[in-house]
Amino acid sequence: MIDAVRLAWHLVWLVPQEAHVVAQLQVTHPKDVVNFLRQVAFHRELIGNLRPSYMEGVRATHKAEPGVSLTCFVTGTPLRADGERPSDSFFSDMYGLTKGDGQASPAVDRCGRLLEDLIRTRPRFVIRSQHSQMPAAIDATLNDGVVNTVRQIVHPDKPEEVSGFVVADHADVLGHYDRQDSLIEGSPYNAGLFHSGAGFRDDEFFRLYRRVAQAILKTIPGAQRVEEPEVDIVSIQPA
Repeated sequence: MIDAVRLAWHLVWLVPQEAHVVAQLQVTHPKDVVNFLRQVAFHRELIGNLRPSYMEGVRATHKAEPGVSLTCFVTGTPLRADGERPSDSFFSDMYGLTKGDGQASPAVDRCGRLLEDLIRTRPRFVIRSQHSQMPAAIDATLNDGVVNTVRQIVHPDKPEEVSGFVVADHADVLGHYDRQDSLIEGSPYNAGLFHSGAGFRDDEFFRLYRRVAQAILKTIPGAQRVEEPEVDIVSIQPA
């Protein structure tokens, strides 16, 4: 009973502050909305941990364990204000929280330069929808609405640990995006939490997780297989 009363109080206190956010969420999935608000209500103090300044402290005091195989898939997408796919207010607010002040430690600056170099030199390094927009620059403010982009790389001197840059928001790569069967008309049967404007859909999701599976296989002795060629969805144009 006490927990129920406390939950109700947090939600009553939170919803007016987040009214502009709630108005943008898909009302066809009220359970997801309530669950998200419940998590925010009980763990609002953890939001501060998403700030780049906090991440800098973690990087300075924690070191990667030697001998552990590491593969990074980096996510980020720019805010959009255009008429085609504008970012909603919820994503914009989270983006503002996660971008910080643009300042970065030397190690993080090197991570940014590494990411820029990989994007420039590896043709299939980027995973993105043809509806997305590439960031104008890879800098210390770019993020996916939850995690700062350049801080998703652990070792700035190990390009082999970075397997892709995904133009998407944080919810997209977890599978929370508007899913629409290409052969069936109607409303999406799964609504995304963020609407960042990245246009992330099934093609990008499965392309990403094929790479994740390949990265896992590489860590298992005798389990490696020849990697299947990827279809560059972005380059395909209608006839």
